[in-house]
Amino acid sequence: MKRLVLLLGLITLSDPLAFANGKASGAHEIPIDADTYTVSAEPGKNFGNEEGLSIKAGSNPLVRFRVDPASTLPEGTTGSDIQKASLWVRVGKITTGGTVVVAPAESDWDEFGVTYDTRPVLGAIFSKATIGKQGQLILIDVTEHVRYWLDTGAKFFSFSFEVAGNSAAEALLDSMESLGQSPRLMISLKPAPGQQGEKGDRGEKGDTGPAGPQGPASTVPGPQGPAGPQGPVGPASTVPGPQGPAGPQGPAGPASTVPGPKGDTGPAGPQGPAGPQGPASTVPGPQGPAGPQGPVGPASTVPGPKGDTGPAGPQGPAGPAGRDGKCPDNCCTKH
Repeated sequence: MKRLVLLLGLITLSDPLAFANGKASGAHEIPIDADTYTVSAEPGKNFGNEEGLSIKAGSNPLVRFRVDPASTLPEGTTGSDIQKASLWVRVGKITTGGTVVVAPAESDWDEFGVTYDTRPVLGAIFSKATIGKQGQLILIDVTEHVRYWLDTGAKFFSFSFEVAGNSAAEALLDSMESLGQSPRLMISLKPAPGQQGEKGDRGEKGDTGPAGPQGPASTVPGPQGPAGPQGPVGPASTVPGPQGPAGPQGPAGPASTVPGPKGDTGPAGPQGPAGPQGPASTVPGPQGPAGPQGPVGPASTVPGPKGDTGPAGPQGPAGPAGRDGKCPDNCCTKH
């Protein structure tokens, strides 16, 4: 079946100079390249020639937009140049209202060959919309996906629709083959910067603003500031200051050639240890003094030997004179 493709191309730019500079501002429509749907109940069937895109439980539409930077976007366009990208899809017929969700298709597919069994790999669901009447325009923000695809050099932008898990939605979305409005991808670029204007005159200095509140005291000491200049010498003090610490020992001076005065005799030193025992003397020493009288021993019970007769003692004194030689009475008798 001959496809009815409406290529609107680039919307007229409001700033021709910006387009000439390669960063045109304004809105751009990316032409649709393919659309179809897959049905899980008929996994081997292709629906590329059908008029309309069936969406219901088990029936998932696919739309793809082919990117050719030389003809649809200014050359050199990157993700950072994109201000907004929107996917527009129109509800052609509706049987039951409900919620539909959108996910990016991350692998390529052929409009007249893809089936449920060969459907593309899908990314995470990133948006949802509620459909409720015929002619409703579903508007999906796809800015982040378009930016990513541009920065990675993708040649197509592809999306998948499906019914939300617990929704009973059933509708027919307009396709390239229907007489309604086919899906559209609209991209607006950030405004191109204008030419630098002349520098303006410097304004008058404004009034000084009020002082701000006192900040909290810092718990971390600041760095040591530089030493200030030397101040003037103050008046001489009349009160001597405290004795400073002793300075370090100076170097020894040269030896004196003149002896100093004799100092006082120092105190006697402690008794030195006893020297070793000297050799025995061969000359007898002098007789020592007699020792003290020892105690009297016990009386002997055995008489000792008779000693030698001692020398005669000295003449004793004369005794008293006797009577006149006459014998007293009875003297002779008595003798």
